[in-house]
Amino acid sequence: MINRILRDDPAKGLTALHNKITFADIRDAWSDKHLWPLILLGLCGFICQSPVQAYLTYNLRQLKFTTFQSNMLTVSDARSNANASMSLT
Repeated sequence: MINRILRDDPAKGLTALHNKITFADIRDAWSDKHLWPLILLGLCGFICQSPVQAYLTYNLRQLKFTTFQSNMLTVSDARSNANASMSLT
């Protein structure tokens, strides 16, 4: 499959895309004022849900909920995260 893709479009096989990221690249990205809304959106939309989502079922099981009940209780968390993501975008 890879060979067929490269035969169809040889530009996809360029090795120039494997450059290392330098400190100057990071500094330029952080200083670009047009990237700040995207960075803030990512921080507000995705960091908040990660720790809660990772340990929610475990914590609910520790509170003596059954597996089915803990799975059903995580649906509301997933729904609220989806609503928050949609409202931010």
